[in-house]
Amino acid sequence: MATYKVRGIAHNVIYPYRTEDGKVKQQWETYSTELEAMQRKTYIDYLQKNRLRHEIQKAAAEYQCKRSVEREVAERFRTKAPDEAPSHAAEDNTTRTYREFAEKWLPIHARKERFSPNSYDSYRNNLDRHILSCFGDRVIAA
Repeated sequence: MATYKVRGIAHNVIYPYRTEDGKVKQQWETYSTELEAMQRKTYIDYLQKNRLRHEIQKAAAEYQCKRSVEREVAERFRTKAPDEAPSHAAEDNTTRTYREFAEKWLPIHARKERFSPNSYDSYRNNLDRHILSCFGDRVIAA
């Protein structure tokens, strides 16, 4: 099972995974908010419960790739002149679908209600089969 740990202001998710050559490694993933960390922990727990070892390995590799890209972007941003700084626009929620909302809502609700892995799976299956199959790609605001 994945472990959640706070170190200073960083929220960490720690879990074991196997490399392609069979070695067991431990992956530490760092997030700036508790929400992001708990969503990731829930996802990793789901993969581990269903014994999706290849998906766990893929998730660890994707995180490592994402972090290396973030480091490169941060380094480039530090070296840019102040007038070249990117502008940050507010997130546009008018195009959000039911599926996007459910993907964010379920891990938060599961943590708040302290779901067991089986309860989480039940909610996930009900969402996928009954709600998202009909409304998943529809825009909420429309």
